[in-house]
Amino acid sequence: MLLPFLAGNFIDSVVTLKNMQIVLKIAFLYLVLSILNLFIGFIVSRLVTKLRTSITYDLNKDIIENFKNQSLKYIEKFDLSELNQRIIYDVNCYVGFIINLVSTLIINIIKLVLSSIIVFYINYNLFLLIILLELVFILWYTFFKKKVYDSQKQLTNTSNQLYSRTFEQLTTIRLVKLFNLWSYFRKRLDKTFSNYYEVVKKNQIITFLFTSSESIVTLFGQVFLFLLGGNEIIKGKLTIGMYSIILIILILLLILQSILVG
Repeated sequence: MLLPFLAGNFIDSVVTLKNMQIVLKIAFLYLVLSILNLFIGFIVSRLVTKLRTSITYDLNKDIIENFKNQSLKYIEKFDLSELNQRIIYDVNCYVGFIINLVSTLIINIIKLVLSSIIVFYINYNLFLLIILLELVFILWYTFFKKKVYDSQKQLTNTSNQLYSRTFEQLTTIRLVKLFNLWSYFRKRLDKTFSNYYEVVKKNQIITFLFTSSESIVTLFGQVFLFLLGGNEIIKGKLTIGMYSIILIILILLLILQSILVG
């Protein structure tokens, strides 16, 4: 989060101050923070790896110990080689999912807080605008997330109905030929397909609006930032470098919001 802030200061130093010493200091600080960021990433990755390995082993051991306490009659029902593979695979997936979820949640919350503090420090008016955009994004994302779930459920149901009608065409061939029911069964299939086709079109619209929520809010956010930020620059309350930082942070914040809300 500090790297965009330094980049903005670099722009201001070049454009306004035109002082090479300050540029060198910012470049050196940028290098130090980049290396520190890599080092912290390595430490976090190592801690997560050790935690994941330990929890996986303990959970595997507990499951095996519990299984060993079962009766021989119950144990003999299983293919032990297959069971061992299933236990290892399921435990690895479960532990990996939980650890990744928790670590990602913590890191993104920290980034969200730091980004908000930086914007608040730079310009209070733009900070309020970004908070408003975040609230709009959360409401938009939450609303369409429920819509997507309902739409996908409806799509699955109609898809199953279409499959059933298609299969019906094959299982009733003898009946159709005996009683000349070609038109009747063809209409049944066409009606089911028409319903399925409408659901597919509706689902495409809802899915597009949901997956594009970040882009749509970012688009309107950038337009408002152009207007408000430009006005602040003209009044001398904001520099070009600080304004560029806020634009970068806006995109980062919306990405973080989509991860946290999702």
